[in-house]
Amino acid sequence: MNVDELLSTDSFKDFENGIKELSEQELKVFVPKVYQKNIYLINYDLLAKKGVKLITYDIDRLLTG
Repeated sequence: MNVDELLSTDSFKDFENGIKELSEQELKVFVPKVYQKNIYLINYDLLAKKGVKLITYDIDRLLTG
């Protein structure tokens, strides 16, 4: 399964199984390129104009510890 197929899966189980098949290079698509400490400072209009379609939040800091 490639990254495009993985991102278009309909269920988490398909995603979970598919991610195990990705190479280290392919997994880098899930690593953020931008970090913003305060979500209220994000310029959402600018991101949309640049083609950003997904934003992930770690509100409870579960991912970052």
